[in-house]
Amino acid sequence: MNIPIQIKRGNKEQLPILSPGEFGLCLDTNELFVGSSNGNLKLSINDYVITTNTDNDYSATTKLINNLYDGFKIDVKFNIDSTDNITLNLNEIGPKFVVNKDSSRVNDIKQNMIYTLCYESSGDRFVMM
Repeated sequence: MNIPIQIKRGNKEQLPILSPGEFGLCLDTNELFVGSSNGNLKLSINDYVITTNTDNDYSATTKLINNLYDGFKIDVKFNIDSTDNITLNLNEIGPKFVVNKDSSRVNDIKQNMIYTLCYESSGDRFVMM
């Protein structure tokens, strides 16, 4: 007998507390959660995007999101060293400045290194973690 697995789905702000082992898919952020005895746990994908660039303006594509949202984290492998302040254009949404935690502009990216970036909507920028 085949029994389909059903997953609760909807926008993130309406995600209920899931029962242990129950899945929830956020349609607006493409995040997947599973319920546990400690509340909802976000399941992460251990993957990264690889950039292309023109000078210090880097671009990358991912299937993880359609729109940027506050707190979105992504691992990025840069294809070439930077020589000045950089921007990242993810999924052709538009270039965003990349800054350090102290808000200074990032200008020292190293080729083939993987960096974790977090989108900050209030500054419309990525913050290097």
